[in-house]
Amino acid sequence: MSSSLGEKPDSGVGQFSPEEPVAEPVAKDSPPIVWLARLGAVFLAIQAYVYIRWIFSDSFTPIPTGPGSVPTHTLVIIRTSEVICVVGVIASIAWLVHRTRKDGRFPTIGVFMFGWLLTCWQDVGVNAVRPVFSYNSAFLNMGTWGEFVPGWVSKGPETPAPILYELADYMLFLPLAVVGIDKAVRAARTRWPRLNKAGIIVALLVIFFVLDTFTEQVLQRQGLWSYLRVDGTWSIFTGSVNQFPLYEGIFFGSVIMVVSMSFYLFRRDGDQLITDAGIERLKVTPRCGIRARPRLQRGDERDPRRVLPGLQPRQHARRRRTRGRAELSAPEHVRSGREPALSAHRVAGAAADRVPAQRPGSSPVTTGRSGSDDHCENEPGNNVASTPATASAAISCAALIPEPQ
Repeated sequence: MSSSLGEKPDSGVGQFSPEEPVAEPVAKDSPPIVWLARLGAVFLAIQAYVYIRWIFSDSFTPIPTGPGSVPTHTLVIIRTSEVICVVGVIASIAWLVHRTRKDGRFPTIGVFMFGWLLTCWQDVGVNAVRPVFSYNSAFLNMGTWGEFVPGWVSKGPETPAPILYELADYMLFLPLAVVGIDKAVRAARTRWPRLNKAGIIVALLVIFFVLDTFTEQVLQRQGLWSYLRVDGTWSIFTGSVNQFPLYEGIFFGSVIMVVSMSFYLFRRDGDQLITDAGIERLKVTPRCGIRARPRLQRGDERDPRRVLPGLQPRQHARRRRTRGRAELSAPEHVRSGREPALSAHRVAGAAADRVPAQRPGSSPVTTGRSGSDDHCENEPGNNVASTPATASAAISCAALIPEPQ
């Protein structure tokens, strides 16, 4: 409706009534992965604080083995395990770099490996209140960082922490066990499709309790470590050098191991950990220290002259192997995927070559002549492209009937 007294009608654009509230910016909560990353940064800061204090202290010195001699077989096992640890860690890092460059992203098992590695500093926590567990001093050690952990109870000389063994134990051996269990679980679920997550977790709790108790006893009897104090009710071989607390197998070998494995075993969306919840809301730039190797796209496979960024022409041809060599030596029209331009007489020759030869005993056929306008209107060869056509004699006879005038 038009307004009276010459006033302009109110369009309502750009005007707000006093009753209508003005929309205010809404705060967005961070996704779970961000909160977990912040918590991890706190633990990483504590770990760096403990290690730095330990390295620059007077306690950063090897702890001797004592007056007694270490058995030869124990030394052999210790030195062999340390060599395996060093070689294994170097190989695992090389594999991670290779896999990252190949896939263009950091592998999920790599996240698991470094996650376990960042918990290594907590291994000494079992002796935080009183000495309970001790490694053999024949391991390569520089004392222990335990006394620099906040809240540590001072109680005199501390037990040593083997550097190389613990490094590989947390970064290499435990993740390898997870990969093996993951394959076994997949095979079990294929064999028994009704096996659910609860059944898998219960089975793993029992299996790892047995495995941890057995492995601890084997290595403990070789002299690699010993338990100094145990509870007599929940232990085996109490009072001997091979005494073992069963609650260690229940708490660490079973519960902690299975819970941490579940993060990897029950991945979501193909290859994402449970802790990756909300990662799709993050805006991550593609720049990183390790550049992903570009892959050939479908359009690039057709023309080997197009060299992708990051690859030299020589590397590009090597990547394509024999197929690339064949295409590089092919004519131009083959490499480009386009038909070659033909002259008029070559077109006529090619058309004549496509006329099928009459087989003995077959019905007669009629053909059109390429390049000629002397055709009946309804003859099969009379088409726009002037391409010779064939038809059976019955159809040709029908086509030769004159049209009514």
